[in-house]
Amino acid sequence: MEHVVTASEANQRFSSLLRKVKQGDKVVITSRGEAVAELVPSRKVTSQKDMDDALAFLESLPPRVFNWTREDAYD
Repeated sequence: MEHVVTASEANQRFSSLLRKVKQGDKVVITSRGEAVAELVPSRKVTSQKDMDDALAFLESLPPRVFNWTREDAYD
């Protein structure tokens, strides 16, 4: 089942919404009438193939252009 809530409502009812998601429901969060986020059940890694596929995807990404440190983010 899909539930649609405002950001304000999601903030007030977060624990309740998480329980719904845990039961398999999907929650769409809106801001100013526009859908901005979805809470969906977490997909668990079920096999070595899933982990291998995820690693292959990460390895396929281009190298980082910037070599920022955590301190750089605060400057």
